[in-house]
Amino acid sequence: MKYIISYQNPNNHYIDIEFIIYKIDSEKMEVQLPAWRPGRYELGNFAKNVQKWDAYNDKGKLLSSKKITKDLWEVETNGASQIHIKYNYFANEINAGSSYLDDKQLYINGVNCFLYLPNRQNETCELELKIPSTYKVATGLTQTSKHNFTAKDFHELVDSPFIASNSL
Repeated sequence: MKYIISYQNPNNHYIDIEFIIYKIDSEKMEVQLPAWRPGRYELGNFAKNVQKWDAYNDKGKLLSSKKITKDLWEVETNGASQIHIKYNYFANEINAGSSYLDDKQLYINGVNCFLYLPNRQNETCELELKIPSTYKVATGLTQTSKHNFTAKDFHELVDSPFIASNSL
């Protein structure tokens, strides 16, 4: 699984996220957004910050999807072997448990905004940041190239918040 992070206008505080799922083998799949905050032992409603949620096959064709609970979506795969889910996330709260974006920094706590497949949490996750080339990144994730990282599974990914800025 892969996550691609980008943004258009940082002062609008919307992070663009693309979640790519490989090796699809079912006609329908459930895609979940976490509702917990590690270390705080409380539930959160992070889905309230999600907008423009759409699923596509690897050829860019829109797939039928629907939200079935406050933080769970169902996608009809139509035989696709790869799914791209594109959505944006409103990140305008500065604290250790939230996510934030402006023209000086990007801070992501993945548990707020990274989707996952409930039955595939143990798979390796890749993270690609499409951010200014001058930005440095501070994170506990394994760096594979300048703005690319890997995690052994979804839990390591969301347990490794990161900050990116040219003033670290």
